[in-house]
Amino acid sequence: MKRLALTKEGTLTYCVAKDENIGKGRCNHIAHKRDEESVEEFVIRAEKDLNNSIRALDLKNLIDIDGLNTIPNATLDDDGVIRLNEGKSFGSPKMVGNQFKGDLIIDNNGLTLKKFVKLDRLNPSINGHWMDGMDYSNSSITEHICSRFIESISNTGIKSVSYSFSVFDIGDGIETGTISDNYMEENVSEELAIAPNSEREDMKNFRVTFDEYYDNVATENDYNKILESMIDFFGRYRVKPDVAKKFIIQQAGLDLILGNEDRKKNPSNFIFLIPSSIKKDVIPLNMDYGRCLQIFWTETSESRIEDMPDSEDVINEIVMDEVKNFSGGGLFGGNNLKESVDFLIDNGFRPFNLDKEKFLASFNNLEEKISKHGLKFKNYLKLKKKFIEEILDNKEIKRMLKGGY
Repeated sequence: MKRLALTKEGTLTYCVAKDENIGKGRCNHIAHKRDEESVEEFVIRAEKDLNNSIRALDLKNLIDIDGLNTIPNATLDDDGVIRLNEGKSFGSPKMVGNQFKGDLIIDNNGLTLKKFVKLDRLNPSINGHWMDGMDYSNSSITEHICSRFIESISNTGIKSVSYSFSVFDIGDGIETGTISDNYMEENVSEELAIAPNSEREDMKNFRVTFDEYYDNVATENDYNKILESMIDFFGRYRVKPDVAKKFIIQQAGLDLILGNEDRKKNPSNFIFLIPSSIKKDVIPLNMDYGRCLQIFWTETSESRIEDMPDSEDVINEIVMDEVKNFSGGGLFGGNNLKESVDFLIDNGFRPFNLDKEKFLASFNNLEEKISKHGLKFKNYLKLKKKFIEEILDNKEIKRMLKGGY
């Protein structure tokens, strides 16, 4: 029997090895098509098994047996725009989530890198439009800010995806989104931990069903029960209880500070990196920060405030009103902030060693990029910066930071 397979060099070929001989002898493949997978599904999974940077020749010729171009090429221009090469198409509407996503192989002055891209554009498979507010239509800003926040912490204790705000031309003009590194290693697959919904037939194959998550986490208010359920769910993926608890609590700490409104209600926000060898540990992955630091702001708000002489005062007033009601986010947030912090500390939370100066300085590069491309985000960015500054000054949040501020 032959099956489509991916070599460590990044080439898709057919493998004729028997099951017991996979990875041995002449089989130099790191991923094999599963019986239940379509060619397209395997290609999506296989391309995630590649390292961030592979030899340019291999990347640029990543074509499978049937002539399908698995990863489109793009070029980072001198003006800082990532432009899709002519004749290429981007993204897969089948990828879970509201944003249009996909991989790109980006040529940056001879350095060829594989990056995961999330556009601020709505997934074409979704009928409708973004909800009002730039927090929805331009979540790349928030994901960039949150990533710089996490990078400024020296002891998060968990593995996190880092997103960077970027400008693209995918063929329909200038648009925004994020790029992130491919966090995969050889012989490691990425698995969505919990079924995103209960309607599709293929969702029944998940080790944690949507209904289980909905009943025991999404609609549960008892923090101890939520923690117990999450540790159980992680255990179904071979994550040891102590490792699971540490990840859940530390991730919850980040989510609480950043006000993540999506983590608890969205089951597709939990991802595991699963090695092919059962002797190696499964790694939970912290990702998706698009619904953090939520504060209502629209394109109309941006236009109206532009010419106001007291724009700074207006922004400060909006932020201060929002901060009064801030109760954090994540699995254990959204109610009483003090009780949430108490619960995390009681369950082993390790305070974050945050380089606040480094974090706030990171806004400068983002401001420059926004200004360079004439994007209408200037005051929206000021709003976000002021918001996180005030959150970090909250007395309960200070308990979560080494030394406080």
